[in-house]
Amino acid sequence: MKTWIIKRWFALRATIWFVPTLFAAGAIALVTAVLDVDARLVRAGIPAGWLYEGTLEAAIAVPVLV
Repeated sequence: MKTWIIKRWFALRATIWFVPTLFAAGAIALVTAVLDVDARLVRAGIPAGWLYEGTLEAAIAVPVLV
């Protein structure tokens, strides 16, 4: 049984979809955590203005430059 699991693990790691799937799962977990923190801050009455003090145009320009 143990050798079967090890063989399956190596076969899974050898596929081209393993790493992108891990990245996608990590991104989903990160988004969920950030949205939860944001909702808790809003419920606690803490404004999100401390996070970014710039204008809307500057906030749009940041991902465009990246």
